[in-house]
Amino acid sequence: MATPTKYAVAVVADLGETLGLMPLLKKLAQEGWPKLAVIAISKESASAAQRFMEINGANDGSWIVKMWTPETLGFDDSYTFVYGETAQEFTDDQLLKIQCCIGKPRLLLSGMIYRAQALLCEHYKCLPAMTTRVVTFYESLQPMIDFRREPFVRGIKSCNTSVMHELWCNNEICNKGFQTYVGDNSIQGPDMQVVVGSPSYISWRLQRESESEEDRQERRRILLGDKHSDGKPIVLYCGSYDDESGSGEYTASVHMFARLVAKYKHLFQFVMSIHPRFYGESNGVVDCMERRIFEQFSVGKDVIYSNSKNMSTVEAATISSLTMSAHSTCAICSWYAGIPHIFVQDERNVSPDWDDGVDFIPKLNSVEEFDNHFVLQENGVPTIAPADLAVLEKEGYPLHDSDEIMLSRVHKMFS
Repeated sequence: MATPTKYAVAVVADLGETLGLMPLLKKLAQEGWPKLAVIAISKESASAAQRFMEINGANDGSWIVKMWTPETLGFDDSYTFVYGETAQEFTDDQLLKIQCCIGKPRLLLSGMIYRAQALLCEHYKCLPAMTTRVVTFYESLQPMIDFRREPFVRGIKSCNTSVMHELWCNNEICNKGFQTYVGDNSIQGPDMQVVVGSPSYISWRLQRESESEEDRQERRRILLGDKHSDGKPIVLYCGSYDDESGSGEYTASVHMFARLVAKYKHLFQFVMSIHPRFYGESNGVVDCMERRIFEQFSVGKDVIYSNSKNMSTVEAATISSLTMSAHSTCAICSWYAGIPHIFVQDERNVSPDWDDGVDFIPKLNSVEEFDNHFVLQENGVPTIAPADLAVLEKEGYPLHDSDEIMLSRVHKMFS
């Protein structure tokens, strides 16, 4: 019997999953896997996958990746993915249509956001006489013990069997949390669970290590323009969005950030990276919810948007002294790069039983607390201590290259 073609497909729904799994596809290409594909089931993941492929020379002859989207899979315009309870599932006919389009991969890699992803994993794992190995990748910060919030797991509970052969987790806390969740909910778990970290985390460290001081100064000049000569340290806020719970946690965080800008703009240059799903411009002017909040606090001209300079979040972060967010995986990415991070949270908008799984990241619950996070030198310039990588390792985050850990797991599956 002929050996099946080495063929891998990644199914991704957001930025973190995409940047976590695309580096593995590149590694597989370098090892001679002749057939690779990605199913991007949101505009955000499609854009991120396309950018990764352009930067890394995909489809220029060195390695080839076929990209599928709901449109190219043949779904009509009414088919959309909405995060949360209303997230659309795949029907049986749609699952068969996907199979008809992408064929029978040896390896199916899937993120863990949507119920549709869970159903697709189940479909491939349970097909008769199939040799597809199904691996799911968990990239979120919150422990899986609180995974009832995630649509993917609600998909697992509706499936009749385990939907994956292996589960790859980004850290040890989430790994143990999923084991607890499986036991408490009588779900059939995977054959194997492995902590792999995430290549998206490592990419921030690699970006910073590859840059010279001249590179960073040039990027700072591009980002800040006329304000470059002020010499103020940059504080970058990594934008996200409110989830379907209606808590308004992110909006409340942006309000607090605006108050920070108002009080500390004489010491720091504040930069905002709008989540790519919500960034827009109108007549050359940034048009987003965050900008309107800043104008309410009369700091609209004191915040620079990295998006408008066509600068990625990681490119803006590596020239920053500090990054902030409401509760973003950028916190871990930043820490890997040696850049400290603070969660800006209005405690009135955070559930008292919320477990974010990253207790080592400081929380800022009032503007006044920010004084505790920097030291004002005699010359009036504030300094901020770098992040301690040893803390990450203590918290169960692998410090070595995650794509190599993932690749070693693939070797063991097909050896």
